[in-house]
Formats: sequence, structure tokens, C-alpha cells
Amino acid sequence: MYKNSKLVYKDKELSIITSDIIEGYIDVPLDSHFIPLYDSNGKKLNVILVCRPFEQDNQYKIFCANRHDHIILGISSYQEFPGIPENPNDGWKLPTNSSGNQYYLNMYRTMFDGWLHCFKDPTKYFDTSKPHALISESDFVRYDGHIPKEENKKYDFVYVCTRTDWSLKDPDESSCWDWTAQNKNWELAKKCLPILCGSKESGGMNLKGILVGRKGCDMPEGVEKNLELTLHKDYNELMKVFDQSKFIFIPNLHDASPRIITEAMCYNCAVLINTNIVGGWKYATEETGKLFNDETDIKEVLESFWPKVEKGEYKPRQHIIENYGPINSGKKLKKFLMDNFKEKLKYEKEFEYVHYPRWKP
Repeated sequence: MYKNSKLVYKDKELSIITSDIIEGYIDVPLDSHFIPLYDSNGKKLNVILVCRPFEQDNQYKIFCANRHDHIILGISSYQEFPGIPENPNDGWKLPTNSSGNQYYLNMYRTMFDGWLHCFKDPTKYFDTSKPHALISESDFVRYDGHIPKEENKKYDFVYVCTRTDWSLKDPDESSCWDWTAQNKNWELAKKCLPILCGSKESGGMNLKGILVGRKGCDMPEGVEKNLELTLHKDYNELMKVFDQSKFIFIPNLHDASPRIITEAMCYNCAVLINTNIVGGWKYATEETGKLFNDETDIKEVLESFWPKVEKGEYKPRQHIIENYGPINSGKKLKKFLMDNFKEKLKYEKEFEYVHYPRWKP
């Protein structure tokens, strides 16, 4: 899906790039790769986050041009990055894909000043001798923009697996095994849905769910009565679905802390999350929900999880308000910068927290 236009990382090319532009400044765009940070006064800090692998010469040049006077941190926002993204539809060279583009794993492990990450074991992904903190994009959720309104929930659970090509109006099974299917673990979901939605007689939990984005896909037997299928929903419509749902089902594996988890939690959706997910596992706590491994243990987990959901014993929104959101997470990020980069950090006057500009309410 994503490809490098050129091999820009060879030593001889690197020496040309750095000598030509190291004293110049290339303004950092707010795009899919770079995230410039601001203080709570609205002033830009000399801190840049890199959230995914470089795909063009100019992206690497931006890094080289700014590293002398900026703090440049990696943030694990895109699958296994800085590890090799494992989704075969990405086009990187993998054991299962010998014709993909070269992925410069060792470079990404060491090139940044530090890391904001989502990993259980960060040593597998980057040099942990550098400053790092368990901070994710999804931590900065704007809970004041996601206020629950529904008193009576329509669905027991929601699962979001929207096709990569949102424009398809009459999709079928041929488009089901796309990039999103890998990212959202459609393969595991199909094994779990009969347990979630199947009748009690068939060994299921008889729960009513809504599956966003897989309409037209072949479904496992026994789920049709309890599972509503939809096409892509726009952002506001998806938030309404979260407000109508009691918990969110996250079988995802190759996903770096998906924002839909914390967005759903703002609407008091409890969470049922794959324990092996790259990031997002930390949101499953005693007061928010549970983790499961796969189809072999989800029934056992549900038998203790679902009664607490029905009784309203989980408090996911309160957990978000007390621990995350723009200010709590921004204060945590400010402390990380002050503790590790105070001498290099430039700001005009004292500020309360770091503003994360990529989060949209």
C-alpha cells in the first residue's frame, strides 16, 4: 500500500543531504508522517514526532534539516513501527513477501532522540537506553467532545472493520481481505463472532452486535439473527454507534493503540481487547473491561465480563477523564520532555501542558 519512491538511506546519499541542508530549516508540515507539538499557550515547541516510516526523499530531508535544533521523537502510531509493519498489503519486504521494498529497521530503531510508545516490551522495537514513555496518540482523546446521550443501549457490542476502499457501494467477498482485514484481524473476528452472537443452544452468548464496514462479506453460520452489518460510517455516525453500544470488541493484532478504543470509552463502552494487540492493551483495566487471547478463551472471558457490563459496573468514561484526555496526557508529555530534554527544549514562557494537534474532536 505504501512504497518508498527512492532508496534515500545509503551512506553516500546521507552525506550529501546533511551537508547541503543541515543549517537550513524546512518547515514541518502537519501530515501523515510529522507531528509538530505546541504548548498550552498555542506556541510551537521545537519538538517533532515521527509517526510512521518515511516513504519519500523529502520526508527524510525534513528530518535531517531539523534534527540539529529540534527534539525529534518517534511515536508508535502506525502498526509495529519502528518494527517492520507486518501487514502484507503494505508492500515492505517480509519473509512472506520477498519482492517488497527494503525496510531500514536498524535505522528506525536508533535514529530518534527518544520514543513515545505503546508496547508491552519496548526493547523489541527500539533502543531503550534513550528516553521513552508509554504515551500514545489515543491517550489524547477529547472526551469533552464525546459525551454520551443514549440512556438505553441498542447494541451489546460494536466491532469496526471498515474496508480500505470506503467508496464501495455494493461490495462483496472479493474486497473483504484487504489492508483493514489484516489490521483489524478479521480472520480472528470471524472465529469469535459465533461465540459472541450465536444462540445459547449452539454455545454462543446470544449477544446483539453491529459490525461496521463488512457488509457484503461472507459471515460465519449462526450470527445472522444477532449481527447487524453496515457499510462505512462517517465519523459522527460512528460516534453515535459507540453511544448505542455497551462494549467495543477489539480482536485487532497489528494495530498501534487504535483511537476508536478511547473514543468508544468516552461513550461508556466497556472494552474487550486482544491481549496480543501491538498497542491499546493498557486500556483494559479492572474498571474498564478485559483482555482475551483468541477464540479458545473468549467464551470463558465473556462469562465473567458480560455480567459486569449488563450491571453497568465498568466505568470506562470516568477512567478516561481521570487518566487521559488532552490535559492529563499533555501534562504527562510535558513532564517527559522536561525530565529528559530540558536543556534543548525551547519555549517562550511557562506553560501547563503540551498540546497534541493531531487529535480531532
